[in-house]
Amino acid sequence: MAGESGLGALAGPRGVAAPVGHSDALWQACWRHARLLASGDERRLHDDQGHYFPGLKLNYTENLLAGDGQSADAIAVTARLADGSLYRMSRAELRRQVIALAHALRQGGVAEGDRVVLVPRSDARAVVAVLAVAAIGASLALASPEMGPSLVVDRFKPLAPRLILTHAGAMPHDTGMPLADRVAQVVKALPSLEAAIVLDDASSLLPPLGLPVIDLSQALAEGLDEHGAATPLWPRFPFHQPLFITRTAGADGRLESLVHGAGGVLLEHVKEHRLHLGIDGRSQVFAPSSVASALWLWQLSSLASGAGIVLYDGPVRDARTLWRIAQDGGATVFVAHASYLRLGEHAGLAPGREFDLAALRSLLYTGMTLDDAAARWVQEKVKRLPLQALCMNPDLLGCLLLQGAAPSLAHADNHSLGLGVRVAERGNGLEGELVCQAHFPSRPLGFLDDPQGARFAATYLQRTPGGWSSGERVEWAPDGSLLQRGRVDGLMNVRGALVAPAELLPLLREFPEIRESAVVEQQQAGQLGEGRAVLLLALREGASLDGSLIARMRRRFAEAGSPAHVPDLVLEVRELPRLADGSVCIAALRDVVNDRPVTDMRRLLNPGSLRALRGDPALRLPTVPAGPLPPPPAPGWRSRQDHEAYLQALWEKIFGFSPIGLDDDFFEIGGHSLLAARIFTDIQLSTDQRLAPSTLLKAPTIRQLAAVMDQAAWDLPVPLVQLRPGSGRPFFLVHSLAGTFLELWAVLRALDTQRAVYGLQARAVGDENAPYVSVREMAADYIGHMRRVQPEGPYAVGGYSFGGLVAYEIAQQLSRAGEQVELVTLIDTHVHGRYLPLWEWARYCTGWLGVTFRRLRSLPLRGQVDYLRKKSMVLSDRWRVAMGLNPKHPELVGDVLKEANLPPALRRTRGAMLVALREYRPEPYAGRVVFLRASRPSPGDPLPVWRKVAHKLEIDVTPGDHDEMISGANAKALAVALARHL
Repeated sequence: MAGESGLGALAGPRGVAAPVGHSDALWQACWRHARLLASGDERRLHDDQGHYFPGLKLNYTENLLAGDGQSADAIAVTARLADGSLYRMSRAELRRQVIALAHALRQGGVAEGDRVVLVPRSDARAVVAVLAVAAIGASLALASPEMGPSLVVDRFKPLAPRLILTHAGAMPHDTGMPLADRVAQVVKALPSLEAAIVLDDASSLLPPLGLPVIDLSQALAEGLDEHGAATPLWPRFPFHQPLFITRTAGADGRLESLVHGAGGVLLEHVKEHRLHLGIDGRSQVFAPSSVASALWLWQLSSLASGAGIVLYDGPVRDARTLWRIAQDGGATVFVAHASYLRLGEHAGLAPGREFDLAALRSLLYTGMTLDDAAARWVQEKVKRLPLQALCMNPDLLGCLLLQGAAPSLAHADNHSLGLGVRVAERGNGLEGELVCQAHFPSRPLGFLDDPQGARFAATYLQRTPGGWSSGERVEWAPDGSLLQRGRVDGLMNVRGALVAPAELLPLLREFPEIRESAVVEQQQAGQLGEGRAVLLLALREGASLDGSLIARMRRRFAEAGSPAHVPDLVLEVRELPRLADGSVCIAALRDVVNDRPVTDMRRLLNPGSLRALRGDPALRLPTVPAGPLPPPPAPGWRSRQDHEAYLQALWEKIFGFSPIGLDDDFFEIGGHSLLAARIFTDIQLSTDQRLAPSTLLKAPTIRQLAAVMDQAAWDLPVPLVQLRPGSGRPFFLVHSLAGTFLELWAVLRALDTQRAVYGLQARAVGDENAPYVSVREMAADYIGHMRRVQPEGPYAVGGYSFGGLVAYEIAQQLSRAGEQVELVTLIDTHVHGRYLPLWEWARYCTGWLGVTFRRLRSLPLRGQVDYLRKKSMVLSDRWRVAMGLNPKHPELVGDVLKEANLPPALRRTRGAMLVALREYRPEPYAGRVVFLRASRPSPGDPLPVWRKVAHKLEIDVTPGDHDEMISGANAKALAVALARHL
């Protein structure tokens, strides 16, 4: 039974339906094999209402924590965060925290049958939260943090939840509105909420919400008894107890809340994990995905088979990111998106040689078909192991089709029909919808607020009488295997996320240019059940579909929804096809967009409306262009305008619309990881400049990205660059630790001042001079360049972070030379921890030691030795600097693990400045100093130092922490504060 699975583990050939009666024997055998903890009578298989095992009671959480008898010391969760930290949680600790939180929830009044909602990041706290809610018999729904507030509210409001558990703190990869602000909007729009628990202990970031808010650590403490322990609390509930609530589209296209039973989901997952994949107590399952996806819950349930799970919350910075996490987490089963595997192949990566993947024994892929070259790359460059396609059905939280495991496959999409599953064929006999004729335990219980089940039946049971209509469209390949080709209903599977068109229609009504619209999914060659969203617009008279309208729509979709809600293709049509009742015929549009014959043209009032759409060449072009892209300017190009023109042509080709403005944000106009990978691949091939896709997190516009290419601090002949023109005395802005001022582009763009602004960049690493390792030397050099623009004072100078220290020293040296300095601006500038007051220095050291110890513990022995060796070289360099010599290895200063992927020149520049930071003690200064301070100070608060040395200190607080204050809406607030003092 290890070859094929799905909702039935016994396969039949094409055209031969396995006897439906065998399904009862199958599920009884599966139950005995699963060895799940339960009580009651297992002999009665199902009742008159279709509920399986009506005599059994179980607890979903109890079974996941028991882990089929797994040791309490075994690692249950390995979580890698975007900041590079690695956290491991044993089964004993997971059990302790789940029990404590479950007790706290009960003490707070949450009970069986209540509904709870979660907006968590993918980390160990999310696991604790989900299991605690399930333990007390409540139902839960999940939304991912990147979703817009309005979309989250639309999903949660019908549930009338009593409690929300959420993260609130910011992470480096966040884009758009801060998470705390999103959560606040969601909470205020859900009047049924009675309390909130903040999973990352960041409740202080939330504004007043009008209800009790506590941190997870406090809730855990309240759930423990006076001895610091908690008594296990495992009440058992009926097999069909409602547990997960997901979002789907009903037969009429309306959004529905779909309820899943605990026992059915658990049994189906255990069957797939153990019988198909051989997951057991020796397994570590790594399936990076959104917490709101079916795949995340599928991975979570592998705890019931004794496995550990490996979680990641962060961006895929490059082709190595997930392989490194698979190595660090000891993954035995790795579920990757096919596009990520292709990215590794195109980058020439050899993960099997670069990483220790000895534990890895199975690789599954989702999203699209792997071509032969990519499949060979896996076998040759990763390792020889089973390579399988995994097709999740989001309405079932499981798989109707699972591929047979084999090191090499005759067909990349080879699937088999499970027991009782058949294809309800369409007219040509070559394709149809997957229908399950046999009853199965994991069938959802129904829709919320559908007491008679009418809407549920219309969606799943009436399309094919006597069977469950899955909505999954499949096609027979010539060799008899099955190809998954999207859905027959209105739902869209876009880059692994299930998107209902009904979620987009309210947003489209905000645009007065649009008369009517429709959104359909288009399958493309090489896709595996996933497609792209095509938005069809009929515009009002006088309106035109130009780049400006498309950009505004994309921004709105990304802001209110998620990247998956941004259509990949936008087309204009004169009119939409209509039925006799006046409604738009979505089925006809899906057929035409996917180049299939329309089922019944006679039903349409205006069949001619489809003619022009069928011939539109844009429908035949891939989402990410595979052909040649715009050539770069001629050799020797160096102007900023050349870079901008090249990038603008590149973006317009890849995004598929024009014009795209120089200041349009990549993420706001619908950019995602596939497009980013394509952009940076072309930049490298065309310009020989290798930039990581994560560059877009700091430089998300064409103008900013051109600056990265044109003004990299390690490749410039002079350090002085005009950032914006103006009149009068200029303002000089000193670079940060990165050697540039790129982080401040959002601030500079919003800055309203008559002054010219000049940027001072770090000395080029590529010339004959080594980077400076002294703040005083930097200041002396930069003053010479400043005098070329402004020969005499009064001077105004400032800097963000490390740049503020250099600006402060520039002011010191100018004052000693008799020059007048009118303003020194320190933008959240810190000093080295050893110059802090004693109590702050102690806190700084304690935090540093804790981080270092955790990282050392997360490394294998060889990695620990290498880490300590590099740190000993740093200590040697400190002695050299103290003796007046230059360090030999500045690139090793700082976080050698977190910054390992930075270009060597940047690591060297950054390391040299960290050496300079350590050696610089600010001295008293009598002039005017403005300290623009983050509202949420970082550890090692420098304010006491600046109060002591700056005699005329003015403090201005701006929103955000050290990183958040320079992006998004916070950047505008910082720009206003800066302009106020210039």
